Formats: sequence, C-alpha cells, structure tokens
Amino acid sequence: MVRMEPCKPNQVEVVPLKASFTMKGIAVKQFIQVINNMVATQRLPHAQAAARLKGITTDHEKNLMDRGISYDASGMPETELVRTRGSLVADLLKMPGQVAVTDTAFYFKSFFDVASIPQTRVLLGAITRLILRRHNFKQVGLEIRTCDGKAILLAFQSYQDREAVFSTLTVLTEGQVTPELDQDPTWLWVNGKMTNFDYLKHLNDKADRTQYDLAQYPIFPWVIADYKSEKLNLDDPRTYRDLSKPIGALNPERLAYFKDRYSQMPENEPRFLYGTHYSTPAFVLYYLVRKKPQQMLQLQAGNFDAADRLFLSVGRSWDSALTNPTDVKDKILNPIQIQHES
Repeated sequence: MVRMEPCKPNQVEVVPLKASFTMKGIAVKQFIQVINNMVATQRLPHAQAAARLKGITTDHEKNLMDRGISYDASGMPETELVRTRGSLVADLLKMPGQVAVTDTAFYFKSFFDVASIPQTRVLLGAITRLILRRHNFKQVGLEIRTCDGKAILLAFQSYQDREAVFSTLTVLTEGQVTPELDQDPTWLWVNGKMTNFDYLKHLNDKADRTQYDLAQYPIFPWVIADYKSEKLNLDDPRTYRDLSKPIGALNPERLAYFKDRYSQMPENEPRFLYGTHYSTPAFVLYYLVRKKPQQMLQLQAGNFDAADRLFLSVGRSWDSALTNPTDVKDKILNPIQIQHES
C-alpha cells in the first residue's frame, strides 16, 4: 500500500507580521543567491530570462539527484535498481522529482518540499497493474495502479527513462500484475459478453486516456438525444443521437456554417472546420466543477468561469453541443464509476 502521513493542522503555524523559515537541503546564503539570480532575470528579454531560469532549476535538480532518495530505514536495507528523473501528474499539476525502484518498493520524491507528502513509497506487493501511457503526445507516461484502488501517473523526460522503470517493475512484479484480457474485447462486446460501459472503458484505456490526466481524460459519446421528455421511448430512433457522424456534423445548419467559414479562409494559412475540440482540460473541468472546484479556480486564475459557461444540466449541455458553433465537446465517463469499476 502507499505509505502516506496525513497532514495535521498543527503542522502549519501562521504568525502575523513575522515569519521564520528553516532551510532544508540548502544553506541560507545559497538560497538567497538563488532568489537574487531569479529576480535578476526579470530585467532580461523573455527568451534569455527563460534560459537563465531553466539553468537555475536544472542546477537545483542536479544537486537533489546527487543526494538521492532516503529509503525506508525502519525495515531491511533496500537495494536501488534504477533511479531517474520523472514528474508526478495529477489534474493540472505536474510535479518534477526523482523516481526510483528498489528490490522492495517504488519511490517518488518531489524536487520541492512543498507537498504534505514529499515522498511516496509503494511496496512492490501492492502493485496490481502497469500501463504505458502517452503524455503530451509522447510515449513517456507510466500509470501504476495499486491494490487499494489508487493509481499514480508519471511522466518521464524520455522514452528510455520510462522503459527503464517499466521493465524493472515488470520483472519485479511478475505474476501479480493483472494481465490483458485473453479474448478480443471487440468480439466480447459484439457478442454481448461485455457491456457498453466496459467496452468504452477499454477503448479509452487503449487511447491512453486516464482520469489522472485532464488533457487525456476518458470520454463518453453523446448517445441520448432526448432530454425533454418525461419518459424515454427506447424504441424510437429519434431518442438516440446519430453515431455515424461527429458532434459537429449532427446539425445540418451549423455544419453548413462550418463549411462556409472553411471555404472563406485564406488558402495560404492553416484552415479548420470546427475550430474547437471534443475534449480539453477546460471541458473536463466544465463537467467536474462541483467535484473539483479548486481545479477550475486554478485554471481560471482564481475565478470561476462566466455563469453562462458553467455546467447546469445535461440537457442544456446537449443543446449547446448541438447548436453552439463554439461547442462540439463530448461527455466524460462518470469519475465515480471509473474509480469503482477499475
């Protein structure tokens, strides 16, 4: 299981007008020098300032990498098998740090001691599944699922770094990690041996979509087209959306508008039909605003989106996706169902 110490209220003390800090892993003079160097970049051109800041953070990360990770001292000594840089991905957060695998556990330690849990430890016996993922359109992601129903999504700096961690964990967890289905999921679904929901989960999984990455969140296509009747007639074809067409092509009048706009775009510039996407982090948080309001505030610079753009009802969202020229988004898989079924 993941070993995490809960954050206690008495661990944070707020002192008015005066604050004291204790440096961890860095001398006070060195810390002040780093801050001064960062402040000095404000007077530089943008490109030069960015390069300077990258150099400062790279030096800091190198120092931490040289120190390594403090492995669990309460049990038997552990042998480090692989250690590299990686980032923990969670919603809108991407926290850089160190990833390590020993003969006993998997570790992630953040480069920044700002989290209530600066170091995560997962015993190898708790790992139930290893899933290779894309991140930012690169094959550098790895999702680690555990026996308590939780998961960790990591993004590495390179494909080689990801493969080094994945191959090591694969060998160490041989025989305990859940294998892929023996039979073809499409065959199971077509023959009624797999539910629509489970098949959609399978398709999202194969498309590298995961609930731990808002940029690649699982999607659920609009199926029902009637949100006004008190009772649905499941035998009426008009109850269902036409699944042979994408959302943007369902409304003939809106599709004609898209095509006309496309034809008038300059040929020497990139042209597009819809101008928006079926899934983005903002669209995901549109549906999850009540479950994750803090993420919406983070995305919108401390404010909620305009009232008329906040989620109100499924029916209203369907009407918008059918008629609004700036809205062709699909729904998302119910996050509660995802966690319960995974």
